Amino acid sequence: MEVDNLQRTIQSKSPESTQALPLVINEDREITGLELDVRWMATENISLGLVSEIRSTDIKSPEFYNGEGTLILAQTSSSDASLNYTFMLDWMPDFGVGTTNFHIDYEFVENINSEEIGLEDYKKAVSGYFVDTKNLSARLSWTDDSDTFEIGLWGKNLLDQRNVNSVGGFTVEAQGTPIARINRGLEAGIDLKYNF
Repeated sequence: MEVDNLQRTIQSKSPESTQALPLVINEDREITGLELDVRWMATENISLGLVSEIRSTDIKSPEFYNGEGTLILAQTSSSDASLNYTFMLDWMPDFGVGTTNFHIDYEFVENINSEEIGLEDYKKAVSGYFVDTKNLSARLSWTDDSDTFEIGLWGKNLLDQRNVNSVGGFTVEAQGTPIARINRGLEAGIDLKYNF
């Protein structure tokens, strides 16, 4: 796949600026690889799934000033995809009344933020910005025989892993303190659905 002029928002501090400001740069990317999606009905009631990918990306980046005011020259870089996969399990036991389904999935994504072009020192100081993603989610649901009523109990990020998704902001230059955006922690809930 080839993507021309892919827009990426960065924090940029040019020589005439007193602080870093958001800037959109355009990158060209050439992605080569394959995606894998495997599903297996292990029994009548249990299915397993695995989704992953193998890819290599060539990035052609323009010249820009990063958030610390360092000139990053135009360059072409190559990177291999991070190790990533999602494992899924569905169990549909037959209790003789309605339909019961238990779904669980585990997602792992290797963090490659350290390969970011123009990576600023203040980002390097935030260790949470370089943590791998490990996300476990589950849902247990029951639907009546007429598919009129469904109740579901679910949980997301059951390992309660907190990752720093982005680091930056205007406070980096003004106060020397970057702002970080952190993912949501453990969440749980109940769904009720009525079809009419």
